[in-house]
Amino acid sequence: MLRGSSFAEEFLHFLFSDARLIVDNERYILHSTSWRYEKSRKIVLTYIVYADSFSFAHMDPSLLRTDDIAVASTVTPKIPQPPVITQKAVLSHALRHLAFLIATDKNRIYTQVISEETKTRFMALDQELAGRISG
Repeated sequence: MLRGSSFAEEFLHFLFSDARLIVDNERYILHSTSWRYEKSRKIVLTYIVYADSFSFAHMDPSLLRTDDIAVASTVTPKIPQPPVITQKAVLSHALRHLAFLIATDKNRIYTQVISEETKTRFMALDQELAGRISG
């Protein structure tokens, strides 16, 4: 059986071989954010990697603004997967995962590798996107 995180880690090592990409290769977060079944008997695993020191300027990256982060939803409760899953939806879901992990990081596992400014931004994102249950 193949482990998905091994592939993610191998890809990270490939990316880190380009010194323009990341300044401090020990300060990053790698987190599995989701899995889904697709036709043709395929499972898709999604990971997010975040570091304050990433630089993708030379790669012509796309931009996702905070206002563009959205929650993808299904059309029926019996099928939890939305009918269309866009790249923006996948990234939004992953960022929501990180925001939750950082907001609930009592042991400082995640916050020890990010700046205070980044922590503040993720905490705000968690507050904006998280559903609240009040009693």
